[in-house]
Amino acid sequence: MLFPDSQSTYLIIELREDVRKVTMRGVLVFLTVFGLIVGFSTVEAQTGSISYGSTISGMINDQRPSDLWQFYGQAGDIVLVFMNRTSGNLDTFVYLLNNSSVIIAKNDDYKGTDSAIINFALPYDGLYFIRAGRYGNTNGGYVLSLLKGMSGAGALQSTGGGPIQYGQFVRSAITPQALSETWTFYGNGGDVVSIAMTTDVSIPGSATLDPYLTLYDPNGQRIALDDDSRGAFNAQIHQTLPTSGTYRVVASSYLQHSFGAYSLFLSLETPTAVPSGSVRLGEFRVEWYCEQKGYSPSLFNNNADWACLSRGDGSVVFVLGQADYNTICQATYGDAKAFAVRDQKRETPAYNWSCYTVPQTAPVTALGNPIGSMTPKFGVQLNVRSGPGTNYAQIGRIDWKQTFPLLEVLQGWYVINFNGQRGYVSSRWSNIKLQ
Repeated sequence: MLFPDSQSTYLIIELREDVRKVTMRGVLVFLTVFGLIVGFSTVEAQTGSISYGSTISGMINDQRPSDLWQFYGQAGDIVLVFMNRTSGNLDTFVYLLNNSSVIIAKNDDYKGTDSAIINFALPYDGLYFIRAGRYGNTNGGYVLSLLKGMSGAGALQSTGGGPIQYGQFVRSAITPQALSETWTFYGNGGDVVSIAMTTDVSIPGSATLDPYLTLYDPNGQRIALDDDSRGAFNAQIHQTLPTSGTYRVVASSYLQHSFGAYSLFLSLETPTAVPSGSVRLGEFRVEWYCEQKGYSPSLFNNNADWACLSRGDGSVVFVLGQADYNTICQATYGDAKAFAVRDQKRETPAYNWSCYTVPQTAPVTALGNPIGSMTPKFGVQLNVRSGPGTNYAQIGRIDWKQTFPLLEVLQGWYVINFNGQRGYVSSRWSNIKLQ
């Protein structure tokens, strides 16, 4: 017997002597009617309702090969349906049906075994159904998300890309007029950089964007790309730069017709080299810097950096950069020359900063005639500094076997002729002979 619809379930009623028997999925029911065929429109039982912006979960197996979810839509609504496997070997298959149970859109493999219907325009006002199914005899759990996209991208503003620096946070958008944007930055060979592209869901209609990143070296060669490493369809690249020069970051969408606002953050993950001769002052607190500006402090970029957030809606106002950290060091230690260096490697990278300063240098004067000689005490190795204090730069080291001309005696310090320049050594660890 040929059945008209493979998606339907049929009752087969046959006449056998004076007993009427109904076969429905192997269950026998005895009737007292004459033979006929009755068709039922759907295989699956209706599971429930779903609305825009919500996510629900379910289980597909041999006893329940599909679920049916209903929602109300209006003509012109742009819908996105995502069905992602959460367990088992389920190969998802998602369908969109109208109120007559006619399939109007479907998808099997949007990404791997996950399925999606992207930017489908609803034709009328009324009820629609989403069938969450499977391909083949696969089983497992799933999550189903229904999103409402943009009917137009006019509200989105693209900046067109441009230069960006380490520690800088920028906002822009992928639009029908700007399907990709290029950002450039200068990096040194060996720098380990992080580039994060995140959908800005605070902008209406942006939830449809699927960020995609590509990184090109100074010679124009592609060296990295990423789609979903940051989670929730967001992209992030971690890359060691092979050479010094100007790099290009291309921000786009994985889907050709997927638009929305995004944020891009570029950060340097390697510790910064401490300038020679600098003196470490200590660590600092970031929180007060945001608070005194009327914002709330927060860790940012997977705890790699700090950001100041609006106390109203919690959105990012700005991400702290090098200039901000320098200002914090100067205020913390009262030193106008203080600056911040990311010199640590801790579990939470945002706490890797320390404050340094450039030590004062003693004024250069004529060496003059020696007034005696100086030798470090027995067994001592002694630092030679550029001025009378431990905050001055170290310019050398001498030991107890060496003797130097003594030029001047200061409180706690001796001035010696150290290779043709004035050197300062601690009097506590020195022996002198005056002429």
